[in-house]
Amino acid sequence: MSPRAAWRLESLGFSNVFDYMAGKLDWIAFGLPVEGEESGRVVAERLLREWPFCQLAETTSTVKQRAQAAGARFCPVLNDEGVVLGVVEEGDWEAPERTPVEDVMDPAPTTLRPGYSIADAIERLDRYKKDAILVTSSDGKFLGVFRRVGR
Repeated sequence: MSPRAAWRLESLGFSNVFDYMAGKLDWIAFGLPVEGEESGRVVAERLLREWPFCQLAETTSTVKQRAQAAGARFCPVLNDEGVVLGVVEEGDWEAPERTPVEDVMDPAPTTLRPGYSIADAIERLDRYKKDAILVTSSDGKFLGVFRRVGR
């Protein structure tokens, strides 16, 4: 929205008006709602927001239980602000029981932004031989998971 439009809305009595300057792509990258013809063709439209996550100090056995209970094959590692620090995959859960997640995680997982096209996301899944991929905002916060349909 332009600054002029924001001021006009405020003059009409709207109290929570913002001049969003970063642009539409950044808006989409934060997982904010979009409308229109193109909206059904981006990762945000098929984002699974409910997904188990873990933190650095947790153990692999705890993460394994949580992920398996949710039917997940991986678990994003988040800090207190929800920023993705890494990912622990199914094979990592077999480490000795008290192993900290930090010791086995992949510190550089592949991620997508919510505005990424579904076709390109599926191509990336094929390239990395994955069924699902983490989706983050432009500031690295975990938004959810994009998963192939039917898997």
